[in-house]
Amino acid sequence: YAQDTEFERPLAAHVLRFRMARALAGLRTSVLLRFYEACVREALNETTYVAGEAGQRFTFAASLDGVLLAVDGYDDGVGRLLDTVAPSLLDFKLTNERFAALKDQIVREMAAFSHGDAYQTVGETRRAVVREFHYRPDEQLPIAREVTHAQVREFARALYERGRFEALSYGNIDVADAIGAARRVVGALRPAALPDHELLRRRLLVAAPGEAIRSAEKLQVNNSAFRREYVLGPDTPELRAATLVLAAFTGDPFYSEMRTRQQLGYIVFAGAAEDEHTEFA
Repeated sequence: YAQDTEFERPLAAHVLRFRMARALAGLRTSVLLRFYEACVREALNETTYVAGEAGQRFTFAASLDGVLLAVDGYDDGVGRLLDTVAPSLLDFKLTNERFAALKDQIVREMAAFSHGDAYQTVGETRRAVVREFHYRPDEQLPIAREVTHAQVREFARALYERGRFEALSYGNIDVADAIGAARRVVGALRPAALPDHELLRRRLLVAAPGEAIRSAEKLQVNNSAFRREYVLGPDTPELRAATLVLAAFTGDPFYSEMRTRQQLGYIVFAGAAEDEHTEFA
């Protein structure tokens, strides 16, 4: 609760995430979520652009981590924006011609992955090794080429059959307003609730202390990349603070040594960060 009594610009933000059933996890679902996100964004673009000009911002993303829906702006308008966008999550309106254009763009992006920078390929490989249910673009490409408009629309209707919404609200609102915002979306989609153990929450690979995991591949491009990563531990306040300090004093010296003095790489980076509640360096 953050009542605005000073600037008389009462604002509020609502963030909702739909956790899907764990049984849906897989390569095909990952591809369909990519198409679904693109279709919903395109279908709502005209509405959300106008809302944005009026100070009401809309965010939408869909992946195996869940469907993320967020609105923020003046508190008297965010509820109406939720009412407007929620039905399109289940039944988006898009012409076949516009879908074909979106599909062409997605397929081209996936096809270009194998010819991209080496560090990007290594990063995707790292995610595939460390994260549960992560698929590189070159793995998704064969399925993406066969996806149809009808399949994405059918997927959208089936996606919300079972799962659970998680919500966070903040701003010039009270408890009733926060609950009302969540019910606006849940009422439009009406998912059957699932127990927590049946929800998809992606996990990270757990390595034994001192265990080293190596991956190597020959790329199609005349380029190379090397990445080394250390697991620091779980994301506690103390370790997060230490991670931020570590990132601050390793980045510049490493860049100066490897990029400027030794000239061993064009793209050079060192640091530390959090991923899925685990700290890495």
